Amino acid sequence: MDFTKKPFKWLIVAIGLSVIFALVTFGFYQMVKSDNESSQGRTTTLTAEGKVTVIPDIAKISFSIALENVSIEKLTNENNLKMQTVIDYLKSVDIKEKDIKTTNYSLYPIYEEKCFDDNSGFRKCNSELTKYKLDQVIEVTIRDFAKIDTIVGKVSELGVNNVSNLAFSVEDMEKVQNEAKIQAIQKIMERANDISNATKVRFGRIINIAENYNNYNYMKGGVAYDTSSYRLESSIAPVAQAPIEAGSKDITATVSITFEIK
Repeated sequence: MDFTKKPFKWLIVAIGLSVIFALVTFGFYQMVKSDNESSQGRTTTLTAEGKVTVIPDIAKISFSIALENVSIEKLTNENNLKMQTVIDYLKSVDIKEKDIKTTNYSLYPIYEEKCFDDNSGFRKCNSELTKYKLDQVIEVTIRDFAKIDTIVGKVSELGVNNVSNLAFSVEDMEKVQNEAKIQAIQKIMERANDISNATKVRFGRIINIAENYNNYNYMKGGVAYDTSSYRLESSIAPVAQAPIEAGSKDITATVSITFEIK
């Protein structure tokens, strides 16, 4: 076979180029593999906390009307009239319909134990249905805190016999949490830059980001009262206004970022 002929020369050249290309590709693969293997485990995690102090802009409070009657019809009618009167009053003082929400409506029987001595001399007891109880609760969002005490006093006159769960909050909590998160990330990036400037450590790509939020609900600079068990009766005489203060809230975000080390 004559390998000096032109077709065979081109075949040999093609085979040679293929071998060279394969060797270069294999060498590059081994280099990347070695670099990746050497970087495995070379990571570090930096953590920082961002904190935003805000003044609450909404207050939520629950009003309950609890009634008892032997007739379900009379019970529900009385409850409906009183609750509607309360809702009409709330709307008259600029509480929007969207800020009034029914959170509970419970109607259940009340039994009493009746005991007697039978003919054989043994004492027996039976449970007898005596009446029904209806408990309806509405949650009201109040945006003007100056109205809280006046509203509480007025609704008690209109039939509300339990006030509970007064709590202050921020309506757009997600926005505040994002501000705290951004603050934490900025601290981490500044710390990473400081470490790089002070050492030979170089930060590479971000491997993982973890975040956690903590809302510390405490009051500052004022007095607040807890109405969790504060019961109002229509016969109670007027009392001095309660010193209700919204105080402030600390919204914190803890962020951890894991970097690859170059």
